[in-house]
Amino acid sequence: MHSIWNYARNLVNYNQDIDRNTAQIIRSRGFRAENHYVTTYDGYILTVTRIINPYVTDRSELKPIILQHCFQCNANLWLINSMGRLTDDGQWVEDNNDGPVGNTLGFVLAVNGYDVWLANMRGTLYSLNHMKYNIKDPRYWKFSIDEIVDYDLPAIISYIQLKTEKC
Repeated sequence: MHSIWNYARNLVNYNQDIDRNTAQIIRSRGFRAENHYVTTYDGYILTVTRIINPYVTDRSELKPIILQHCFQCNANLWLINSMGRLTDDGQWVEDNNDGPVGNTLGFVLAVNGYDVWLANMRGTLYSLNHMKYNIKDPRYWKFSIDEIVDYDLPAIISYIQLKTEKC
């Protein structure tokens, strides 16, 4: 089965982003990525990935912005449809050769003066850790939108305020 899949990949234009995590997608576009881990009041460990534009030397003027995905998604949502990249002189160009253009919100904000933080809510591919429970424990999954609003978002906001020293 594995060899059939590899053979099929070669028959079509295969999008390599399918096999990449958030930080890898960011790096493939010429940016740097930082993974941060935020622990909520009730013990969930959330991954928040920061997009770093390497051509911005003075980050003190950047405005922090949090992009939070919707349900049944993850932070990659803000990076897909983004075949653009940073050039060696720091310009954003769109690669439009048989692929989507570089017009996704995460990268557009990163090249336009924002300090972009991509948050992953609990229970998603990149936020499956907990201080006490693992994902095979039913207690891990005992949460709702209320806990995401009450615990995840405030923890992420506080963490980013602390890291950036901005309100």
